[in-house]
Amino acid sequence: MSPTRIMIIRHAEKPVPDRAPGFTADGSPDLRSLSETGWERARRLVGFFAQPSARHIERPDVVFAAAADEGSKRPAQTVIPLAQALWPESGPQPFNATIAKDDAQALADAVMRESGVVLVCWEHKAIPGAVAALPNAPATPEAWPGDRFDVVWILKRKPDGWEFRQTPQMLMPGDQNAVIPFARRADP
Repeated sequence: MSPTRIMIIRHAEKPVPDRAPGFTADGSPDLRSLSETGWERARRLVGFFAQPSARHIERPDVVFAAAADEGSKRPAQTVIPLAQALWPESGPQPFNATIAKDDAQALADAVMRESGVVLVCWEHKAIPGAVAALPNAPATPEAWPGDRFDVVWILKRKPDGWEFRQTPQMLMPGDQNAVIPFARRADP
């Protein structure tokens, strides 16, 4: 058993010091939570994934988010509205927010035990390492830029590994209609 497709997103927008504060779902101030813009992206991601129209995007069968820790609640907050929309009757059962953001191998192992389409919402600095922990991992950009909240990495299962693609979300004003470039290596 293994997934046919893995889609990976970064959590939605975070608070910006002295500008956009963070809030919990009930509106309480919290710097570890999403900003107002982040909550809006989380709402828009529901339609993006629940009724996909973008190329290479499919409705997820299971959703993973990095566990809330002392640093951030944002990955789970980003996809909880989607999980609630996908599974309203039973609650978000196919939702896993128990794996620490820095435990790339545990995430890879858990994802590989799933079948169908998997959506992962993670902290941007840990995403390339999480992909690299997959068996027969594809080449990806070496880093996820700190200012990009608007891209989906898509891994499609092939007999010998994974095909890697990216697609812009184009959900919010200011989203870029561009993918994350691969780092260029200097010639020796």
